[in-house]
Amino acid sequence: MMGRVSFLNQRKYGARHVACVYLCLAVFCLGDGVAASPGQATIRPSVVKLALGETTRFHVDTAGSRVAGVRWLVNDVEGGTAASGTIDAGGLFRAPATAAAPGEVSIRASIKGSGSTSLWATVLIGPTAARYRLVQRWGERGEGAGRFLGPHGISLDNDGHIIVIDSVSSRVSRYAVDGRFLGEVGSGAGSERGAFKAPRDARVDARGRVFVSDADNHRIQVFSPEGRLLQLFGQKGSGRGELLRAHALDFDQRQRLYVADVDNSRIAVFSHSGKFLFAWGKDGRQPGEFRAPHGIGVDPNGDVIVSNYYGPCQKFTPKGEFLFDFAPAQPPDGYIHFHSMAVDRWGNVYLTARDRLQRGSIVKYNNNGDFITSWRLSAEDLVVESVTIDAQGKVYAAYRGSGRMGVEVYAPG
Repeated sequence: MMGRVSFLNQRKYGARHVACVYLCLAVFCLGDGVAASPGQATIRPSVVKLALGETTRFHVDTAGSRVAGVRWLVNDVEGGTAASGTIDAGGLFRAPATAAAPGEVSIRASIKGSGSTSLWATVLIGPTAARYRLVQRWGERGEGAGRFLGPHGISLDNDGHIIVIDSVSSRVSRYAVDGRFLGEVGSGAGSERGAFKAPRDARVDARGRVFVSDADNHRIQVFSPEGRLLQLFGQKGSGRGELLRAHALDFDQRQRLYVADVDNSRIAVFSHSGKFLFAWGKDGRQPGEFRAPHGIGVDPNGDVIVSNYYGPCQKFTPKGEFLFDFAPAQPPDGYIHFHSMAVDRWGNVYLTARDRLQRGSIVKYNNNGDFITSWRLSAEDLVVESVTIDAQGKVYAAYRGSGRMGVEVYAPG
């Protein structure tokens, strides 16, 4: 019980913006045979802004003690580089001397002896830190190749192609990065096998298979990389393995599928073969409860991040144990709806947010729940439905508006 109490106390006293991960430092059994929560670790500072050439020191603590033997990386390069900044074995980071460096870098603390456990912090460098610029736009309103009636979900396949899910036309289409139409997955609108009724999201597993949340048919459909139907699972209901409105999907490193089920107010977990494993959550406003869960993402540690449509965003262990929350809804002038989210290679969270005037923004937080930046799309009347991020940090946004619909692409810098 000590681990659970410490997390709740963190939330109560405002420490939800501190990185919390489980380290395998000590595991013991209680009298009832349930394993206690292992120790937790934090990286400090979580976000820091530096001028060119300036320094700051990072450290990792657990249970009030400094953790030794930490491996430090900058943008996944051990020790860093002159362009992005360097860090020594003691955690001392030095920002680059020239403005050629990116405005945002990721500091990673890899904990030796704890498997794949990592902690991330964010450094914002110089006056143009954490900016994103529009580099590409494609798509138009209508039916047919390259046209959309209601772009809803967006993701990448293993070849870097873009999959766009149109919930209004009930079509799942694949595009090249330049917007060239490559073909469809499935057979379009319908209730028969291989057809969709208001699909919401798609994700590709390690083998290239395409999993589609066929929301109004209350099932998940699985297709080969070439688009051939392989299997389907799930049915309408609130029982084990049943779905009411499957929305966002994501895979963990073990290829387990996590499904945000909006109308059941829970997260359902399936094996890579479609076998139901477990679920957690219920409707409510307490820690670990959901208010219309819409977005989901698994970070590089395997922790699960869920965005509620009415806020906030929450972080859980792979087993569904609540860690902390962040990004609360802020009416009347702030964000009131969070439609979906995505997680990048460094555990950063990108929320698609709307204010009371339905103006859409992309809001970026780091893995600890600390705000990094936000930006709107190219016109105020555009609502961003969902985003996905490639390995280079480009953000692909599926949007809709009164005059046009399609995909906008943003690059950092």
